[in-house]
This record gives sequence, structure tokens and C-alpha cells, in this order.
Amino acid sequence: MKKILAVLLCATLVFVGSILLASCGKEKTAEGLVTEGEDTGKQVITGEYSELTDKPDTQIVNPQEEYGANADSLESAQKAVGFEITVPKSIEAENYVTISGYILEIDFSGGYIRKAKANEDISGDYNSYENTSVKTVNGNEVTLKGNKDAVMLALWAEGDYTYCIGSNDGISEADMLSLVNETK
Repeated sequence: MKKILAVLLCATLVFVGSILLASCGKEKTAEGLVTEGEDTGKQVITGEYSELTDKPDTQIVNPQEEYGANADSLESAQKAVGFEITVPKSIEAENYVTISGYILEIDFSGGYIRKAKANEDISGDYNSYENTSVKTVNGNEVTLKGNKDAVMLALWAEGDYTYCIGSNDGISEADMLSLVNETK
């Protein structure tokens, strides 16, 4: 009888121990993540399962803050990133957005303009293009990328700032260089 009790006690301890070990680490989240039910006041992106944690329904904070499209919106967005932007007069802004607190984006019909106090590619465009060329505008080297006669992307730096202009459908080289010339 003592042997049976000893075997049952050992089996119970092994079972309970395995349950405790299996649950260790399940609640860990990566820095910057929001767990379900936590209210941050920020827009979040949800998913069925995140590779960053073992917890289903983890929410990752959206790095974009939208400000709208009026003059007060531009002022608020500029204040959030700590610098101003001048865009071509031909551009009618549909939305002012900050990304990760340091990129200012102006969305317009057919594309976007971005500026950041950084030294990196801020375009967010990772497509491969048939054509890449470098032109000089206002003493700055501007990299143009596109397909056939359509320029899809312009990238350049001036002083402490990096800029890009992205076009959804592509525009002529002359039109893109004109936009680059007017963007400060």
C-alpha cells in the first residue's frame, strides 16, 4: 500500500511540475507591445497571434499618428516632430501624419511626401524598380526610381533632413523634379 501511495504522490508531483513549467514565460511581451485590455489611448493593430509573444491577441501600437488636413493639423504635426515642412503649392494635403514620432508625412491624392531629421531611407518603399538615376536639384543629389517613363520615388537629403516623395502611379521625371525643388 505504501508503494502505491508513493507512486501516486510522485506521479502527481510530476504532473503539477510539468504544468508549472509549461506556463512559465507565457505572459512575457516584447517592449512596446500592448496586452489585451490595456488602454493606452493609441490606435492599435490587432492580430490572431503574434510571433513576438506566446500570448494570442497581442496588440502592437500603431506608430502613425493622424492629424487631419487643415492648417491647425499641419501645425500640430510639425510640433510633434519638432520641425517644419514646405510642400509644393500644387499639392493639396489629404492628411498630415507623424510616424514613430520623427517622420512627418503629407498624404495627397496619388502619393505622399515625407521629411525626417534623420540620415536614412524613410520612404517605406521596398519595391524593385527597372530604372534608378541620380539628378542634382538645388545642389542636392536626388535618387529617382521608377519603371519605364514613370518615376515612382524620389529620395534626397539636405542638411540634417532626409526627404522622399512617393507616387502611387508614377509621374514624369520633370514633374517629380519640380516637386523635389519645391519641398523644403
